[in-house]
Amino acid sequence: MADISEKLKMDILEGRFGDEIISESEIAAQYSVSRSSSKDALVKLTHIGMLSSVPRCGYKPVSRTYREYLDMLRIRLNIESMCVREIIRNNSFDFTELEKIWQSGAQARSLRETYLYNRAFHKELSKQSGITYADTVLDDIDNKCGRFFFRYYSIDYPTAIKKVGIITDCLWKALKKETRKKPVTSFKKIL
Repeated sequence: MADISEKLKMDILEGRFGDEIISESEIAAQYSVSRSSSKDALVKLTHIGMLSSVPRCGYKPVSRTYREYLDMLRIRLNIESMCVREIIRNNSFDFTELEKIWQSGAQARSLRETYLYNRAFHKELSKQSGITYADTVLDDIDNKCGRFFFRYYSIDYPTAIKKVGIITDCLWKALKKETRKKPVTSFKKIL
């Protein structure tokens, strides 16, 4: 089931279902799984806030407003800034994994790749900060505003790459101790 829910999650994020109602039988047929597996995946995505249940019809992707997206992005940036400060304060950073993700992300050729590398970078960042709950909150925010990210940036992919790159670069520079200013200060220019 984990495999189908992850595939379904990415398809929802990328807008493959639009705002249409999705049925268990439709998912079962499209992903070649049992109806029970499709229901489990749909329920899982409902629990994380990506779908809403429409009684006797199916499930519908949850839409967020631009304002909600910006609010969640600000929360995310503050959490990530806190992670950076914690890593610097503890001097407990291992650059190897994060640098590998960062360099791979710089080579991303699609919005999907950009999203996945960006998420991997931020997961590693929260992991290395030692703030256990940070990753859970970041996942929740991604689940709730990822679909908007794809909608908004699919219109202008070069802008998406530039903005995501600026955010990641700010965090990266802070971690490399090239700057000690709060990364959030730099992010305000982007928003």
